[in-house]
Amino acid sequence: MKNYENIRDIMNYFGNNRPDFEHEVTTQFVHGTGLEANLSTEFSQLIKEAARCNCYNSDVIYDIQRIQSMMEAFKPGDYPNIGSRDDDLPVIAMGFRKMGVDGNEFIMSRLNGECYNVYKEYFAIYFVEVKRHDEYNDWWKVITKGYHV
Repeated sequence: MKNYENIRDIMNYFGNNRPDFEHEVTTQFVHGTGLEANLSTEFSQLIKEAARCNCYNSDVIYDIQRIQSMMEAFKPGDYPNIGSRDDDLPVIAMGFRKMGVDGNEFIMSRLNGECYNVYKEYFAIYFVEVKRHDEYNDWWKVITKGYHV
């Protein structure tokens, strides 16, 4: 079984597949408030996926709060390698399974545990990542991709 080191490794596993949901928001860093982006489309999609869980579907609220916290706390200076590589920029993953919604740490523990096969247990995995805009230096992209497993 492969031992994944971080969420980006997991995201790269799915990267060759076409996502079932993909949405990109362009935003600018505002000193004191972080990245300001309207993510209502993304949050609506996550809530729809959570509705398919049999229990603990309200855990999606914690992930939405985590995304908002990431946006508010974002400071370009915290990522010295931006420009040359985006590997250090934040990524948040959410796994949806019949028994609930899982965040980064739980997904990592399930993937690296020998008694679980995450690709059979989850019916959907979503990734929210921040990347530098390709054309405009002071602008950022928040990209959400969802895959049905």
